[in-house]
Parts: sequence; structure tokens; C-alpha cells
Amino acid sequence: MAIVAYTGHVKRTVTKTRCVRTFRKHTAAQHARFLADVDPLQVHTVCRSGDPQEEFDKFYAVLLSLLDKYYPEHPHYPYYKNAI
Repeated sequence: MAIVAYTGHVKRTVTKTRCVRTFRKHTAAQHARFLADVDPLQVHTVCRSGDPQEEFDKFYAVLLSLLDKYYPEHPHYPYYKNAI
């Protein structure tokens, strides 16, 4: 602890809150397993409905499931951020 002599405006302490962030760890082995197992036909489907939003939603769901399977999210502790 330190005592600081200061004659300017009153300084306030910064309030911080603890948060949990997630990250996706990736290694060369995960990349190799992903490339060996992924089927290009699974990712690229033919647009049959004619609705671009519906097709994008399907494409996104397939990619997100692959991402979760091969690169699962892990929590990262601690992460502090300034409270506003």
C-alpha cells in the first residue's frame, strides 16, 4: 500500500468485475483430424429451397457443429474488465 500526495481532482478507483471468456484451443493434431474427417459434401449442399436465408442457416449450422466437434470451447479464468 502507498500513500500518494495529490492536489488535483479527486481520483476514483476503477471497479472491475470478473468475467469468464471462452476460447477454442487449436493444435496441428486437431487440424489434421478435422481435415481427415470432414466430408466436402457435408459442408457444401445444393440450394434446393430457393430461400437464401434458409440455406445460409443450414450452412451455418453445419459449420458450427463441425467447429464444436473438432475445436470445443474452453473457459478462460480469470478475466477482469472495468465496470461501467
